[in-house]
Amino acid sequence: MGSWPHDVPHADVHRGLDPRRTARLPRPRGRGPHRFGGPHPPRVHRRRGTPSLRAPRSETPVLPSRDRRTQGGRQGRRPPLGVSLVATWDEVDGALERAWAFEDMAKAAQAAQRIAALCDTLDHHADVSFGWGHLTVRTTTHDAGHTVTEKDHALAEGVNALMEGIAEGFRKHVFVCTHERAEGAQRPSCGRRGSMELMMALKRSAKAMGLEGIRVQKSGCLDRCEEGPSAVVYPEATWWTLPTQVEEAAALAERLR
Repeated sequence: MGSWPHDVPHADVHRGLDPRRTARLPRPRGRGPHRFGGPHPPRVHRRRGTPSLRAPRSETPVLPSRDRRTQGGRQGRRPPLGVSLVATWDEVDGALERAWAFEDMAKAAQAAQRIAALCDTLDHHADVSFGWGHLTVRTTTHDAGHTVTEKDHALAEGVNALMEGIAEGFRKHVFVCTHERAEGAQRPSCGRRGSMELMMALKRSAKAMGLEGIRVQKSGCLDRCEEGPSAVVYPEATWWTLPTQVEEAAALAERLR
């Protein structure tokens, strides 16, 4: 035997193998676990009707992808909480309708509960439907022949403010009625009793006290104008009758802690 590497075949030299060190290793034979001398798997004769040993293909159905509106586009990114799918309220078949997107179904359900409390407060109930990542509100006045009235617009304004508060993470939301009826109307109105000034005083007081997660804002008619300037606090749905003095109204911010 010659000296290394002159006596080694060209293929082994190219692979860097020394046959004097690898002579006792089993030679590969084919593919699979039997290539180093293991048992060969049984052959399968398809033409003779012998069943194949290949594992059957999974029968699990392929689920369709979710709607792009709930996935946030082609990249599958979920939309942030409170992003509106419909920019404004649309009047469809005698009703106001609007939809929002959410991160998941749990947050949509929480928003639906707050909207239900708002409907109970205004004594005007809308149809609320929700699912994974979406919520839809539809309101109409049944007593007026399924048409859109002032009650629907007031509810829509309240829902808008409520959804904005949810999106921004407010823990309490105060709605102050600033509705102003025409002079000489049969019913009084909060706007003509200075509710706008009372609302601004309450807002400044809450900010000066450093209260976080509180939002104070005006709203449409809360239908309690006979009792005086009215306000409602969510999510507790607590009613307030604001005092007519600005200083006394500002002191109510202490109850928002």
